[in-house]
Amino acid sequence: MIEAYIHVFTTGLFWVVLGTAVGIFIGSIPGLSGAMIISLALPMTYFMTGQDALLLLVSMYIGATTGGLLSAMLMKMPGTEAA
Repeated sequence: MIEAYIHVFTTGLFWVVLGTAVGIFIGSIPGLSGAMIISLALPMTYFMTGQDALLLLVSMYIGATTGGLLSAMLMKMPGTEAA
């Protein structure tokens, strides 16, 4: 069973899940945007491959946009510029 999880959950999927979770958490804080989280996470991507870094940064941006929309709906105040 463990071997099946190893084949399904690749490194790319790991970076997408991690980036989305971090993006939603940071994006739900009012005042923090997707561009800010990308600029803060950019130094972490120097040791990664190009594909993994792109997956992480794009998923962080999408997660931050979603987190901003969540804070706009729950607290009735815009979390990001898009909300």
